[in-house]
Amino acid sequence: MAEGRAAWWLLRRPLLAGAGLTLAGLVLAGTLAPVVAPYSPTAVDASHVFSRPGGGHLFGTDRFGRDLLSRVVFGIRVSLGIAGAAIAIALVAGGTLGMLAGLGRAADQALGRVMDVFFAFPPILLAIGIAAVLGAGPGTAVVAIAVVYAPLFFRVVRGSVLAESAQTYVEAAEALGLGRLGILFRHVLPNIISPIVIQTAVCLSYGILIESALSYLGVGVQPPTPSWGAILNEGKEFLTLAPWVSLFPGACIMVAVLSLNVLGDGLRDALDPRIEMR
Repeated sequence: MAEGRAAWWLLRRPLLAGAGLTLAGLVLAGTLAPVVAPYSPTAVDASHVFSRPGGGHLFGTDRFGRDLLSRVVFGIRVSLGIAGAAIAIALVAGGTLGMLAGLGRAADQALGRVMDVFFAFPPILLAIGIAAVLGAGPGTAVVAIAVVYAPLFFRVVRGSVLAESAQTYVEAAEALGLGRLGILFRHVLPNIISPIVIQTAVCLSYGILIESALSYLGVGVQPPTPSWGAILNEGKEFLTLAPWVSLFPGACIMVAVLSLNVLGDGLRDALDPRIEMR
């Protein structure tokens, strides 16, 4: 009943519904990229170098005559795929450690101090450092983003576990003789799904930004593989000559990040029982 009420509340909000539809459209376009894209993203056409948007090339072309729309569409797979895989790993790793931190004070103190080391570094600098050590590539970008955001999931899950552990139903489960680990995963975990879902939506937007930044700086996805950040990097030298090369991938990054942030805010309001849904 609560889930249905939350879904209806979201659908009643045009902005949130628009954000959800936008994300769904991006994911669908990326999934069907070979069908949606009019050309191969790596096909070179010397006769159409820096063609303006319109005609046979809706988004124009780049310095090699490659169709920009095709590269942006295929870039959805790369950018969202890397961000999604990295955040999934961060969620599993950080969430599991956050749950284990609720086992007792000793585990909480030990894991907390380790995570504090990662929080001491700015996210983008930590990601760049990891990418510089491991070498450029999509796998490196996944690892870098996962390492950056796993401590954030740890903190969110740990705080929620500690708050739930003080509830009476946990005391009742302990009185019945259930083990601490069983209580955490059977009783506490279902009650902390809401903050985890919200944090996942927010971190996905950050993951897209980090992936784009790594590719833009040349330590993420490497050319000619299309990535939104890599396309931005390729177009930065021709902003006065062909601004559309950077404009369209930049707009896609903005739209994706904005949609995820709006959706995250909406999920927070919808899943928070303290907020009245009208």
